[in-house]
Amino acid sequence: MRYRRLLAGLALAAAGSGLAVLYYLQSRAGPFNSDGAGNVLQAQAILHGNWLLRGWWSSDVSYYATELPEYVAVTAISGISPDVVHICGAVTYTLTVLLAAMAARGREPGPAGCYRAGVAVGITLALSVTGSTGLYLENPNHAGTAVPVLALLLFIDWAEGRAGDRGAGGWLITVGACAILTVADVGDQLVLAAATTPLGAVCGIRPPTAQHQISNEIIMLYNYNLLTRLTRTTFPG
Repeated sequence: MRYRRLLAGLALAAAGSGLAVLYYLQSRAGPFNSDGAGNVLQAQAILHGNWLLRGWWSSDVSYYATELPEYVAVTAISGISPDVVHICGAVTYTLTVLLAAMAARGREPGPAGCYRAGVAVGITLALSVTGSTGLYLENPNHAGTAVPVLALLLFIDWAEGRAGDRGAGGWLITVGACAILTVADVGDQLVLAAATTPLGAVCGIRPPTAQHQISNEIIMLYNYNLLTRLTRTTFPG
């Protein structure tokens, strides 16, 4: 079992590295605009100690907690250059492809799980080929918000499997999901439509056997809304 997990991890790392290189080359084929350049300068400001970007006028969507941390990491390694935008675009979409495959597979073992993951990979790869390079592989965009949303789905699946009995793991899911939603919403309010609203709908239509968890889930959504309002008074966005 450990040997299989090791091979799976190596295969995932190899696939991710290959995709990142290919997406980087594709991203370099097109220009980027001032949105990407602005994030590079914001990353430089953060690296120089201005963590909250005091004095900056941010746009209505700052991507402060979604894509900007990538810009900070890449800028710290490579310095300020146009390549930062291309690298971050490639990394973001590579993570989207890999997380989509993992979320689609879930805990389903064997060929069935691989088939589900393959369908997700095929859809996301098609978007990068037939869609706009500028939309998916260059400037910071709402498409990058798919990364925390997919991470949320993976966390919920992992937490429920880890707990076994959902009643024992309900609070783990509640606190973890609330934290992910809050952090992601600071960067992009689209999370409200892409994750929070669907999650709230699921909380309301769960089967009777799970009704004892609805109170926890309602508390989660309430606390998420409260935390988001508080963090928006402190962080950009």
